[in-house]
Amino acid sequence: MKNPLTVAAKFNVQLTAKQLQGLHNARAFESDSLLQATMCPKSSGYEDISPKRNKKKK
Repeated sequence: MKNPLTVAAKFNVQLTAKQLQGLHNARAFESDSLLQATMCPKSSGYEDISPKRNKKKK
């Protein structure tokens, strides 16, 4: 398996919100900082919307 961070670093422009959420779930400690850098500068804002997206997805 490739490191999700490596994949995200190469294709971060093409990643969708769902894919980023998947990375966040898979590598919470490492990808969290990546998500904050690519998706939202305010981590609290990202954390507020991610549970809602998870519920919608299911």
